[in-house]
Amino acid sequence: MPGKWPYVNLFPYRVSPERLGAPTYDAYVRRLVDVIRQPFISYDNYSLVGGEMLDYFYTNLEIIRRHSLETGKPFWNCVLANAHFNYMEPSDATFHLQAYATLAYGGRGIQYFTYFTPPVGNYRLGAVEQLGNRTSTWEMLAADQSPVARPGADDHAAAQHGHLPLTGRTRSVPAPWRRRVSWRAWK
Repeated sequence: MPGKWPYVNLFPYRVSPERLGAPTYDAYVRRLVDVIRQPFISYDNYSLVGGEMLDYFYTNLEIIRRHSLETGKPFWNCVLANAHFNYMEPSDATFHLQAYATLAYGGRGIQYFTYFTPPVGNYRLGAVEQLGNRTSTWEMLAADQSPVARPGADDHAAAQHGHLPLTGRTRSVPAPWRRRVSWRAWK
């Protein structure tokens, strides 16, 4: 459709090359950039499992961040916003962890899986449950108002801290990769 953005949300890093249809995750991401040519990179990664954040959440952020910087395209992260199987129940802490980690890696958008609780399987605590009623998750999302949801202008900006978690250790970010984050976004 002329004048409309395409929307493709990439699989997470941990998906097999056979399922990706590409030899590596990097090649898979690059295909989105080169072939689909959407103006942003969008992916999901639900790594809040069994009471912890799995390391590949940060690995995925690092890969997507690199592609974002190389191509000049902003990235959006679709994060977990319901419980199912052994995924954790939503909480202020889980939302903040996912949103602020995305912001620290330079993300410009947050999407939530899923807003409406699916009527099949053992999905629970989506923002709106199967009968159409708001849940405690809806209240948390409405109150969150994270800086990712309200990016400001670059004036009054401060440099990002420069240290990112990566697979259980801290890693210093090279100066050219540091992004500016508006102080207005924190209000």
